Amino acid sequence: MTNSAQEFGSFGYRVAGVLINDGRILLFSDELVDFWVIPGGGVKLFESSEQAIIREFQEEIGVTIAVERLLWVVENSFTFDNQRVHGIELTFLVKSLDSEEKLAQDEFFGYEKDLQAIGGRYKNIENLKMNFRWFHPTELDSITIQPKIYNDELKNIPDYPKLLRNLEIENKKL
Repeated sequence: MTNSAQEFGSFGYRVAGVLINDGRILLFSDELVDFWVIPGGGVKLFESSEQAIIREFQEEIGVTIAVERLLWVVENSFTFDNQRVHGIELTFLVKSLDSEEKLAQDEFFGYEKDLQAIGGRYKNIENLKMNFRWFHPTELDSITIQPKIYNDELKNIPDYPKLLRNLEIENKKL
C-alpha cells in the first residue's frame, strides 16, 4: 500500500449473510481477532452481491445458500490494523439449501484462503481457520460484534431493507 493510501485509507465493498437456524444466528471469528462478525466477504470485480455471498458461504463453510432478501445497507468507516477503512456492506437474509451436519453443530470451523486484499495481520497467512458459532439473540449482549451496530439489529430482523451507519471515522471537512 502506498503512503497516500495509508494516510487516506481504503474503500471496500463487502457482502454479509444472516443465516438463522432454530432461532440462532451464525457468526464467525478467527484466531487473530477478539470479536464476532456476520459471515461474508468482499465482492469481486463484476460479481453481483448475490453471487458474492453465495460464493463466500461455499468457499468458507462449504454450504450452499440462497438469498432471501436484503436486510441492511451499511455505510461503514473504521480503523483496523492501523488502516482507515471506508466501505459499503450489503447484508442479506440467507437460507441454507444443504442439510449439512455442521450446521446442526453449535460450533464448527471453516477456512479463508483469499487473504491478499486484507493485508495487515493477515498478510502472511495462507489458510486462516475461522470459528463459526450459533448465537441466540439473547446471547448477543455477552459478545463483541463488529460493527457494533449489528448487536441491536440482529435482535430485531427488519421486514424491509434499512440503511445503517457505522461511522467511526468522519470527514471533518464537510
